[in-house]
Amino acid sequence: MNIRRKSKGIVSLLMLAVFLPVFLLFLALTSDVGKVYYSRERYQNILDEAVMLGLRYLPNSSVIENRVRNFINTKDSELANLVNTELLDSGILNLTAKVTPNSLLGNFFGLQNVFTFWVQSKAQVVPRDVAVFLDTSDILAPLTLENGTDAWGGVDWPIARYLNNKLISEDEKKLATQRCFNPVLSAFKEASIRVVDYFSSFPQNNVGVLVAPGYKSNVYEISVLKNLDNSPVTNTANFGFYRDEPMSDELCLAIIDDERNVSGYKVPKPIDEFGIGSEYTWVGKITREVEGVPKIKRNKVHELNVRDVIWSRSVRKQDDKSFPLDLVLKETSNMLFSGTYRQGQGDVNNLLNSLGIIFMSDYPWHETQTNVRINLIKRRIRRALRNIDLEAQNYNKNLQIYFIGTKHIGSYGSSCINNLDWGVLNPCENFIRDSLSFRDFLSDLESELENTKLIHFRAPDTATIGQELLAILPLIGQRYAKIN
Repeated sequence: MNIRRKSKGIVSLLMLAVFLPVFLLFLALTSDVGKVYYSRERYQNILDEAVMLGLRYLPNSSVIENRVRNFINTKDSELANLVNTELLDSGILNLTAKVTPNSLLGNFFGLQNVFTFWVQSKAQVVPRDVAVFLDTSDILAPLTLENGTDAWGGVDWPIARYLNNKLISEDEKKLATQRCFNPVLSAFKEASIRVVDYFSSFPQNNVGVLVAPGYKSNVYEISVLKNLDNSPVTNTANFGFYRDEPMSDELCLAIIDDERNVSGYKVPKPIDEFGIGSEYTWVGKITREVEGVPKIKRNKVHELNVRDVIWSRSVRKQDDKSFPLDLVLKETSNMLFSGTYRQGQGDVNNLLNSLGIIFMSDYPWHETQTNVRINLIKRRIRRALRNIDLEAQNYNKNLQIYFIGTKHIGSYGSSCINNLDWGVLNPCENFIRDSLSFRDFLSDLESELENTKLIHFRAPDTATIGQELLAILPLIGQRYAKIN
């Protein structure tokens, strides 16, 4: 009996000696596998959040790595030290990290890198076709000067130096200057330049610029381009050569040539992290005179980029106060839906979406007009937007159209400009009524559309339109998509 009991005890000890290490190894393996699985999932989620956050700091790529690392550090300091950040030219942000979690098996056997794994998260800015339209009808400049008035600019907008040697009256010089640059026209041009700068800073975007009125009151295409930088870009813009005595684009260009130190005449500064950045350098003397009339040097046309052409644009005569919105919508959609602008994009075509930004010099109708006239304008706009929506469905695109409207002296008179009281009885009640009527019209019409979203953006006045747009551009400007 004692021998048998001793035999059983020895067998039990032998089994314990054999299976206990195995059991402990199994427990350690299970623990390590569970830790790896948990760590991988957790780190993957952190990188997924970080990569989407990092893209939002474009186009200021220099801050992306620090912002991403700081964000990850708030989640896991160890992972923050391991992550590698790579920003590709195509707008793709790639985050990778090689992780070696602490391992029970590794500690037991004195091994390293037992369960090393990689985590990666990749995302890109969704490519966009962007069309920017700017209405430069003569509602954006004074038509005449009466009784020696200072026109719209007052003493803050002096007569252009270029006109000082011209044999015309002081009032004519003042009027000619403000047909190129004045607080209203310059604010519209600067705001459109900032929008173009912002969207062009994303290399995968295609940005087109339209202006009107053009030749015979048509819409004129300045450019469809990629990559707008601070230096002249060859063959990126079409100069209009508009001439309407006594005004011309070449006169505005000549004023820019001479007015290097007048902030109201210089080309605006480009955007840097959604604000004003480094000084923009003008390309140099571009105009010459032929019998006292400014003419652009033909061999200099190629030196002008989109920013230059927008800034040197003069106002145009137009039968109506502003350019018809239905024609604007037609030309904007033609640009956005043209297939030639999106060649070579390959697999990202399914991510494309289109954006139209329309700077309206005035609302398409005023409540002071007759109902017959207002209804006619509404029918034309409704027809144009329905056709655009059908095109968007055919091209499988999602389209957003932003209508930028504001008040200014040309549309609502001088009594409306400096009054910021938005009460019912203030002098700007016509502006408030018109803007609300237009907003409600778009809201009702959008419910009929499938692939088109309509947004009315109302800036309080032209003095703030550029700043207001800068505040919302990061919100509307880009969309982001994870890449598997």
